[in-house]
Amino acid sequence: MSRKIEIVKNALAEMANFLVLFALGVVVWGDFIETPPDFGILLALGLVPLFYYGARERCESFWVFLLLHLLPWGGFCLLDKAIAEKALLFFLLAAITLMSFSRKMKGLAAGMEAAHPAFAALVFWGLYLIDGRFGGGAWSGFLLYVGTGFAVGYLLRYFFQQFLHFMDVNNRTTENIPVKHVFRSAMALAGGFTAIAGSLMVFGAHKGLADTIGAALIRVLAAVFRFLFSMLPGAGEKEPVFEEAAGAAGEGFGELMEPGEPSLLAQIFEILFEALVAAALIALAVTALLAAVRLIREIFSRKGKSPAKEEGAFEDKVENLERGKRKQKEKPEGSLWERMGKALSPEERIRRIYRKVLEKERASLKEEEWAVLATKATPRECCAALFPEEGDLAQEFARLYEKARYGRGLCGGEDVKKARKLADGLHR
Repeated sequence: MSRKIEIVKNALAEMANFLVLFALGVVVWGDFIETPPDFGILLALGLVPLFYYGARERCESFWVFLLLHLLPWGGFCLLDKAIAEKALLFFLLAAITLMSFSRKMKGLAAGMEAAHPAFAALVFWGLYLIDGRFGGGAWSGFLLYVGTGFAVGYLLRYFFQQFLHFMDVNNRTTENIPVKHVFRSAMALAGGFTAIAGSLMVFGAHKGLADTIGAALIRVLAAVFRFLFSMLPGAGEKEPVFEEAAGAAGEGFGELMEPGEPSLLAQIFEILFEALVAAALIALAVTALLAAVRLIREIFSRKGKSPAKEEGAFEDKVENLERGKRKQKEKPEGSLWERMGKALSPEERIRRIYRKVLEKERASLKEEEWAVLATKATPRECCAALFPEEGDLAQEFARLYEKARYGRGLCGGEDVKKARKLADGLHR
């Protein structure tokens, strides 16, 4: 049963994400392409995410996975549509395909995460503003229904996710599950459905309320843009496009703002906007300052090491090079920025130089000899065996590698240059 619920949960996530693209496609098609939207093709496009989910779930071979992802594109090539219509469909299909591919390539679970409700709400609101400006609000009701459908799908998926978590905890332990966890999940679900039901009742009881609220938001947005435009040097007159946008969306709505005299609501929004911008700038400045302080502390902590540690000998440990190769092939830990920082560190660069030098000299040894050096020798013994004629140069190269390997942040750019110079000297 858990497996079936998980499949339904993942299918709901795919459909919720598709509804965002579906709304985008309908509004762009209806407002900018002078033909009625083809709902049949757009709805058929909704089967593609489900098909891709099945491919991610079942396919182990990359080539089969790739072939299945190319099948919808074959159907796209057979469509007999105008250039603008095919361009829009190309964008929607490409977005769905790229999301599926990125999920598979990152090695994540087959089930897609649903879009965050705040992100979806911003998309729907943006589409509503665009439709009010360019389409006269023709799709405002459609966006309301699609947004409601997204919310219902998201909350259903959330319910199944929490139910699976409940079953998993119940199966793993014999202790009582804390009531607060069950209450939070149930309260979030009940509150979400109550909010949706209340919104539908309010919009149903007051016809045109959605248009009224949208017109008010557009007028406030126009006031904000006028305020920002007035701050630019040489901006002596108001930008007329903002007035046109507010007038187009607010036709039939009471004047919220007289020309040249912003209403109280607009003034409040302007003050809030200024406060948000100031808070964002302060947060950015504080973040940059803290980053600079951390960088300076790291630099001084490196320079503050005692000369004995900088120049001292590190313990000559036996190193298994084959095990190190296996670790390199494993999935790296940490975020992308952490992995990039580690790869660009002086220590890691010296270790890469050392490994390249050993790989180049490996051919001069027999397999049995290399097997012993790669698994049971210290770096100094390894360099002495590979470069018997170099003597002190090979030992200095080995000690520099040990400093990078075991020194924990004692290496710098000069050490990297020294390692390259020693490597060139060993290869002469």
